[in-house]
Amino acid sequence: QGFGPGGGGGGAPAGSPINYIIGDTPGQIEVFTWSASGQIFAESFASAFPTVIAFVLDTPKCSDPRAFMSNMLQACSVLYKYRLPMILVYNKCDISRHEFALDWMRDFEMYQQAISTDNSYAASLSRSLSLVLDDFYGNLPSVGVSSLTGSGMDEFFKCVDASVDDYERNYLADLRRRQRERQQKEAAEVPGGDHVDQQFGGLSVQD
Repeated sequence: QGFGPGGGGGGAPAGSPINYIIGDTPGQIEVFTWSASGQIFAESFASAFPTVIAFVLDTPKCSDPRAFMSNMLQACSVLYKYRLPMILVYNKCDISRHEFALDWMRDFEMYQQAISTDNSYAASLSRSLSLVLDDFYGNLPSVGVSSLTGSGMDEFFKCVDASVDDYERNYLADLRRRQRERQQKEAAEVPGGDHVDQQFGGLSVQD
């Protein structure tokens, strides 16, 4: 969905500039962690526009330390598969505030304390994962929002704007390099590939 000035969806006058395009894939986390279609979807955007992944979490469910760590594992998997800027978006903050999750992200000992009374195998696994993953998710930009009340959306778009700068500074060169390597590989595998590359090699990330 396109958002015009001020972040409103669908209410901007016809012909006004679009500052943000949001592609929503609800309930499709498996597509982004395992399927090639998720990568095609993300790279199609990233090849033409500064692109940011907003990983949306159910805040009330994350109050369970095991569910929280499961979400962190999935977020890290998506982050390192797509190599694009990511924002953790804690939704439903009208029901449950998200500050506890920020504390768990940034303070390993607070998370360990929260899960210390759980002696299940899943809790033991979560404790082990936190030892490995906290360096990865601890510095991810995070924001709490409510899709019901609209709270936190201004902060969300500030995070998006900051992540666009990160995309242009750190991710764009890597994306272009991967596209060149893919084009060279395809040209080497297809007869007449050099001619095809000359004709279509310029169709990549826009300067």
